[in-house]
Amino acid sequence: MVSGDALGCSLFWELFIPGAKGYLNTYGINSDVGLANGTEIKYHSLSFDTRKDEMSLLGKLSAARPGDTVTIDAPPTAINVELFADFEADTNTAKKEKEGMRVAWLESGKGSITGDGKVVIPISLQDGNPIPLKTEHVPGCNDSGRWYRASQVQMKDHFPIEPAFAVTVDKAQVRSDQALTSHCLCSRGCCLCAFAFVCR
Repeated sequence: MVSGDALGCSLFWELFIPGAKGYLNTYGINSDVGLANGTEIKYHSLSFDTRKDEMSLLGKLSAARPGDTVTIDAPPTAINVELFADFEADTNTAKKEKEGMRVAWLESGKGSITGDGKVVIPISLQDGNPIPLKTEHVPGCNDSGRWYRASQVQMKDHFPIEPAFAVTVDKAQVRSDQALTSHCLCSRGCCLCAFAFVCR
């Protein structure tokens, strides 16, 4: 059993950060066209089943301030991701290579949901192999009279995408990123989770 305090923690959130780097984290999406476990992506946008859900998100975004966390009412049907995306820390050589990959993708007829020269594709719940449940451990807390035991819960990602700052050690070992970014969430003195990605 996990307490309500623990459920308020970002350990239980699936994150969408527009423009952030991420990686596909499943096998079987479509390795023939380069969509495999560990493929680098940039978060682009969300797609919904209904116009009502889309308008609800747009309303919340228009009211949000920079740095706010926006909670959506219904899960998206797809997370749209950009392939071969340029990032601020990319070298000129890397940018040229990615430009060539974008051109090759579009000229081969594989398509994009945008018409701006970017390669943006939807990743839906049906893409890739089924994502298994895994046991996540939640540390206990005893601070200021509020206490709960360490516990565990069965969880799984809905979409086969992982933010770069939450990448696994296995994927981090083959990455050469330009910067080190870390995030640590603490509540009432108890550190609940920490994320980082590896720098060059």
